[in-house]
Amino acid sequence: MANREEAGTTAASNTNYTADKIKIKSVAIPAISSGIFGFPKPLCAQTFFEAIENFIKQESSGTLQDVHLTNFDHETTGVFQTEFTKYFAAGNKEASEAASMGA
Repeated sequence: MANREEAGTTAASNTNYTADKIKIKSVAIPAISSGIFGFPKPLCAQTFFEAIENFIKQESSGTLQDVHLTNFDHETTGVFQTEFTKYFAAGNKEASEAASMGA
């Protein structure tokens, strides 16, 4: 499981870093590995949220303004919405601020 979690974190982090580096304002990231590779969707969502939050706190130059998490099915979208609410409603003030900044 750790390898899939690391792959999701790396994919989200690399996308954000590259977009910021080449001064792109908006990116879309699909729920990588949550389909045929069996990475649990709730864990995939949590991994992406952490990677985005860490990027905003540690690496962002401010160019990247919008990170869109995209999915092609309603089930995955629902899981990501539920996990988003859990993650950012957990009383983490910094995470809530990061979410309002476009994460």
